[in-house]
Amino acid sequence: MKQMSEKRLIITLIALIVLGLMYIPGSFFKSSQTADSSDNAAREDAQVSAEKVVFPLDLNTASEEELQLLPGIGPAKAKAITSYRKSAGGFGSVKDLLNVSGIGEKTLEKISNYVTVKDVKKETTSAQNEEAFTKSFNESGVIDVNTASAEELERLPGIGPVKAKAIVEFRETSGPYKTLEDLLKVPGIGEKTLNEIAPFITFEKENDTP
Repeated sequence: MKQMSEKRLIITLIALIVLGLMYIPGSFFKSSQTADSSDNAAREDAQVSAEKVVFPLDLNTASEEELQLLPGIGPAKAKAITSYRKSAGGFGSVKDLLNVSGIGEKTLEKISNYVTVKDVKKETTSAQNEEAFTKSFNESGVIDVNTASAEELERLPGIGPVKAKAIVEFRETSGPYKTLEDLLKVPGIGEKTLNEIAPFITFEKENDTP
């Protein structure tokens, strides 16, 4: 009797082990299928989102998420593009991307076919703004940075609200600008921007001072 009980116990244990071995692969396979399904769903969602984006992207309206769909553009560069757009008041051309930190000739070449600039200030300026723009210039056809308001300065090439405000604030705290190079002391004004605005500015108020 004792031997029979032991045999039954052994048979029962073997049966349980066999059933366990049969169950584990099935559960693992099911879990793998679930994980694969989730990954596939995520990829499909991303693909659908990408398909909804219309190329070429307008650099003046595209979001950071849309910009990240461009070749060679990750979160950091996408943020740099939108930051530059905000500080400069918008892109005037695709080549303005070279002014963005982290964007070089190679990156520009990769994405040039996928981006455009539709909302250009010069194309959308109203007749009223054009008149105000003309009035802000003196008879020589240039604007005096020592008397111009921030709104007037915004009409200079490459100068948006942030840079215009910085020019006025620096003037108010440090006094009138004496030379073109003084503008390099203003946060956000570099050699490239200075060269763009140089033909359109003057320092008459300072020069008239005895």
